[in-house]
Amino acid sequence: MDDISFTHDELNEFVTQISRGRHKSTGQANARFARDFIWVYTEGIINRNTIIITTTKLFEAYTSYSSRDKALSTVKRFLNYLQDTRDLNLNKYIKQIESIPNPKPRRINEIIVDDKDVTNLLNHINDNQTHLSDPHQAFTLTLLLAYTGMRPSTADRLTVRHIREAISLSPYPSVLVNHEIDKTGTEHYVPIHPSLIPILEESIKDKNDDDIIFESTKVATFLRNHKINSVNPRTKEMKVKYLRKYFIQKSTHAGLKNDFRDYTVSNEMNTIQWQHYKNFTYEQVYQEYLSVWGRIYFFEDPTLADAKEKPLSQVEILEKEIAEKRRMLEGIKTTSEENIQAEQDRWEQGREEQMRKDDEINTLVYELMQLDEEIENAKGEKGIHF
Repeated sequence: MDDISFTHDELNEFVTQISRGRHKSTGQANARFARDFIWVYTEGIINRNTIIITTTKLFEAYTSYSSRDKALSTVKRFLNYLQDTRDLNLNKYIKQIESIPNPKPRRINEIIVDDKDVTNLLNHINDNQTHLSDPHQAFTLTLLLAYTGMRPSTADRLTVRHIREAISLSPYPSVLVNHEIDKTGTEHYVPIHPSLIPILEESIKDKNDDDIIFESTKVATFLRNHKINSVNPRTKEMKVKYLRKYFIQKSTHAGLKNDFRDYTVSNEMNTIQWQHYKNFTYEQVYQEYLSVWGRIYFFEDPTLADAKEKPLSQVEILEKEIAEKRRMLEGIKTTSEENIQAEQDRWEQGREEQMRKDDEINTLVYELMQLDEEIENAKGEKGIHF
């Protein structure tokens, strides 16, 4: 019989396992998915039909490639979990899921956010203060996201303690985003622009260390009810989440080195290079950040103005050129060392793999000898002679 049954407890244990170390909201999403899809449509039975029903319902509920891919991946992970914990062979069902077509669309980003979009948004908040429960918080959050590229969900988890500790690191004020509040679970430092310091200090004044500062959902709701168009027609209306795109695009255009940009926004950091070789001190990150973003500001107190870049002096231009050449030299040295280390790692892995295969061969040879001996013994017992 091909049917494989599983219990509700096994499904819950699987959810606990894949949610361990992740943010609470991720665990809740995993639990909902297991309850509303895996349990409802399989009814605790794994066979060809329940796989078809479950995946069909997934494709009806989710329309984007990424959502469908995550859903299919979770079902497949559950089958692997059952296979590992109960010593089952569910490969045919895993292959059934893998054979379901889910073509990935190839699209290029159309959301382009300009300096003017940020200043327009700041002005928009200033001009509509009566429609916001906390205009100062909305204004400060907009500046923070534009100056750092921080995810709104991460900013929402910042406490007064995070900001006080960040300011205490002066002259390199930087927020330590620990793994509990980062979407990717990656601990990193985020530099704070000098113009943000007095505004943040005002935001945390007379508050307790554990108080939450921002609520990006309120600003998002405000923008849904009081729309503001983007400078770029394809971007259409400005949204809170677009400020992250602005920071990444502006950093690239202004010349912030890719590694420092990716580190600041916690992006593309799940590679072997970051996990085993690359890292920066908060002083290094802040200095690199300030060399580019220190010339960019959105307002002149008390009147808002367009984002501007202060012109560099001839000395500053030469200093920047020297610093860039030093970074290039350091990058060449680092890359060379990393390549050597990676080659050594591959050699070690290859040697270990060969030793493992040799052990398997020796084991098989021994087992064959044992079988030959058993055959000879069996022939002797039956009186078979040649």
